[in-house]
Amino acid sequence: MLNKMMWAIALWAALAVTNIAFAHSALIFSSPGNNTQLTESPEAIHLEFNEDVRLLALELSGENQGGVEIDFQRNRAATDVFHVDLPHLQDDTYTITWTLIGADGHRVSGTILFALNTAE
Repeated sequence: MLNKMMWAIALWAALAVTNIAFAHSALIFSSPGNNTQLTESPEAIHLEFNEDVRLLALELSGENQGGVEIDFQRNRAATDVFHVDLPHLQDDTYTITWTLIGADGHRVSGTILFALNTAE
């Protein structure tokens, strides 16, 4: 009976550690939102994550105009919210690309797509 109980405890502990190991950092909110259609140029990029992270890279590019210069600077301090002001954007389809390193030491990357059409 004791062996079965010890085995069950060991199995439970292994599963708990596995779940923790696979819980990577995740984007939970962005503005602009993914796949949104905007009629006004956004004033900023706003990202919120499920835990404190270090944002390693943040880039904005337009399908027609290429890379857009933004004022992103790496910060050594981890946080769960990032806000970067944007210049006035032209009508285009844009991709925001971000890369972070989470509390678990893993790098996670993602993209956010949005379109700007001020003629609507």
